[in-house]
Amino acid sequence: MCICIAIDVRAKDDNGDPIIAQKMVYRVSLREVFNLAIKPTDQGGFEGARDSLGNVVMSETSMWRRWPNWIVCMNNRFKAMCVCDKCGVPTEVHESLSLKRSKILTKLKKDVERMPTSRAKTGLVARLKKYESEIMENGKTKFDRASKMVDAMTCPPIEINGESLHKFACAIGDCEVCKVKYEPIEFEAECVKNIKYNLYDSYHNCSWHMDSAIEEYINDKGKTKHRCSKCHNMSEEETQKWLKQKKPATVTKRKLKTKYSQPLCEFVKVGGVYHNVIKIYRLHRFHQIFLGTRVALKMIREFNRSMISTSLMLQSDYSEKYQMEPDGQFQSQYFDKQQSLSMEDHATTYWNTK
Repeated sequence: MCICIAIDVRAKDDNGDPIIAQKMVYRVSLREVFNLAIKPTDQGGFEGARDSLGNVVMSETSMWRRWPNWIVCMNNRFKAMCVCDKCGVPTEVHESLSLKRSKILTKLKKDVERMPTSRAKTGLVARLKKYESEIMENGKTKFDRASKMVDAMTCPPIEINGESLHKFACAIGDCEVCKVKYEPIEFEAECVKNIKYNLYDSYHNCSWHMDSAIEEYINDKGKTKHRCSKCHNMSEEETQKWLKQKKPATVTKRKLKTKYSQPLCEFVKVGGVYHNVIKIYRLHRFHQIFLGTRVALKMIREFNRSMISTSLMLQSDYSEKYQMEPDGQFQSQYFDKQQSLSMEDHATTYWNTK
């Protein structure tokens, strides 16, 4: 009924450390849960839902009131089947900025309405209009997607043989014009209000000692690796005692969603969090354009239409594994041994130019 979907920072303990709470989502309606709960126990119902005479002793309304607030309804945000961290993280960070912009704009409009006519109000109205013109266009958000922000900080494409392509220097990040095109909005560069956003941080865990003794080291090839210091310094005798009870120790890596908060001016500055993730997304998007399947499929279709009067094309699409029990990782990363489901579909296209 419920599946583990994400990790979110809810509060802080007495020492100021974040308390990690596991958020859950339900895939069926609560009414269906109630109907299943009041069934007889031999049919899967809950014990205590009926009295000795078989009468229902709880109501659906009572269940709604006592439902845990950390179990929420699944929405479109939780239904993303596949995403890589190079485009997924920038998209989430950009959505956080868009949400913060709408809140700031709403608050500024309310402040203007409450202020009496004065020089301060005139100055605030001027700042509001300037800020609104920088983030809005024809009543709509100018940068509603991260890809539009990428277009704004990239040189315009050039047309070659009817194809619109970006310059190669822009695609590999060597263009001197693109490097200095990003500039934070003046109002946001001076705003000290905090913005919340999510990043996926790497966590290493030892199967014997958990994460309390993880350390970095340089291997023989000069690469940075992680190991458990307790396992590394353990004597042969102690190791043999552990092996009698457990399997050999291994260090695994996972990427978990972590919530951060910082002033908006630090968030949007050149070299800040937003600028860095957008730069990564910009280079990754060019990689998708050059190596993606859309270009290849378009070339195949055009060849079939021009060279053969009658043609038949078979196309197979494969969907990345969908986790039945997501654990907060991107689906392009390692998934331990959780249940998963793969989907594959085929399409047949028939052309007859006669």
